Amino acid sequence: MDFAYGYRGADCTGNLAWSREGDAVYHVSGVGVCMDVSTGEQAIYQGHGRRHRARISCLAMHPDCLTVATGDAPSAVEAEHRGGTVRVWSNSDGAASQLSS
Repeated sequence: MDFAYGYRGADCTGNLAWSREGDAVYHVSGVGVCMDVSTGEQAIYQGHGRRHRARISCLAMHPDCLTVATGDAPSAVEAEHRGGTVRVWSNSDGAASQLSS
């Protein structure tokens, strides 16, 4: 993926954070985005083999302003078979630091 268009703001709140470098960190559909607001360049977190299985619905930034957690929630039908997933990753290089489901 070269670029993520959009921003999920209609049904989510508190889903925009700022990195240590001043980049905007947010989510669109099932990916995390770290965007340099002065150039428009994006680094996109796609899960490195363990993607979110549904649309991301929440985002939290660690006080170090480098570590990000994103979470999804399954649809009502999927909820009978699995819970949501949480991915913890670095906004500086997109590396996954912890995977849980």
